[in-house]
Amino acid sequence: QEEPSMGQTPEVEEVQAVQAPQNVYLRYIKNQLSDEAACLELPFTLLILISFSLLAVMHLRQDVVFSVEQAIERDIVENANFAFSHAFGHKGIFDVWSIADFWSWVRLGFVPLVIQPSWSYSENYAEDKLVR
Repeated sequence: QEEPSMGQTPEVEEVQAVQAPQNVYLRYIKNQLSDEAACLELPFTLLILISFSLLAVMHLRQDVVFSVEQAIERDIVENANFAFSHAFGHKGIFDVWSIADFWSWVRLGFVPLVIQPSWSYSENYAEDKLVR
């Protein structure tokens, strides 16, 4: 058999025409256009998602909130003591086993820790303030 040259069509002995109904073909085209539109919206959607995430992280400052929560929890666990003997509390929050222990812990440990009558400083702040 000779191969056809440019511009000529090959002879085909049996050609079966495969045709699809027009409504099926149009539905297929509409689905393809819809999928293409959805893919074209993806970069904009990712941009909005990333910008929202960055703005939320920068505005809410969750790292600072977490640090403050941890500091408060540690302060309560370490410093809210009760069952004093002289100047030292021998029991903490994890040693509360009864209702009486709870109210003793609240009265002697928690309330004095939360409600302090004066500011406490690690240095002599009042004296340093007068010197300057």
